[in-house]
Amino acid sequence: MIENSDGSARKALVLLNQIIDLDNDEDKLEAIKATTAEVQGTIIAKALFNPHTKWFAMSKVLKESANEDPEAIRWMVLGYAKAVLLGGGKLSGRAYLVISSFEDHFYDSKWGGLVARCYEIVVGARD
Repeated sequence: MIENSDGSARKALVLLNQIIDLDNDEDKLEAIKATTAEVQGTIIAKALFNPHTKWFAMSKVLKESANEDPEAIRWMVLGYAKAVLLGGGKLSGRAYLVISSFEDHFYDSKWGGLVARCYEIVVGARD
């Protein structure tokens, strides 16, 4: 739990809350891994949807998530973007951009693909 919280008391409390009622260690480890990806995916999604996010701040968030599975993060970001798009509102265009940028998997490109898609959205370097 300490290793996965990266020194963040908030992350440690979230992880503890997720595993407190689980009986065996294997289930606890799986819950920690899943929760960490969910938390990091949500943090990345919020940064992508903030129009004031600068690349320096985004790269810091990505570096903090470097131990996570990029595919798990991609799914979290897509879920967040879907909810924003279906909700309508002023961030719908941004949600569409995020969904279209994250529609391809990161199995081949791994973290490089995730970083490139985030750069595309934050900096606006589209093909």
